[in-house]
Amino acid sequence: MRVFDRFAALVLLAAVAGCATVGGGADAGPTFPELSGEWSGSVTIGGQQIPSTLEITQEGADLQLLTRVPDLGLITRGEGSVLPDGRMRGSFSYNLECPGDADLVGSLTSDGTVLSGTLLASDCTGDLEGTFTYRRRAEPTRSS
Repeated sequence: MRVFDRFAALVLLAAVAGCATVGGGADAGPTFPELSGEWSGSVTIGGQQIPSTLEITQEGADLQLLTRVPDLGLITRGEGSVLPDGRMRGSFSYNLECPGDADLVGSLTSDGTVLSGTLLASDCTGDLEGTFTYRRRAEPTRSS
């Protein structure tokens, strides 16, 4: 019976190891929509639409933002995060008439091409609320 017991134990050990490899392994965690890349669009504040671009680099849920608003002479860096459902939040500081902070709160469309939401800014001139809409810039085609 000892040989049979050892054989059964080896079979059981192999079965447990197989289950851990196939389906019982560590959870890979949530996946996040890909926001990396260049986005072009505008912010709208007080009914005025202002062209801007947003460059995003992403590592997991963490975002690094580079915002350019040429009409205002503004180039600023910020950071944010994205949730698995496509909602995002970002913030950056700026200095136009005086130093201020802005927050972007938005979401990504299901096809991944449009990022839009609200913009909240605060500085010495007061609080401003607006909207933003950015479209993902097409990746340049590469010739072989």
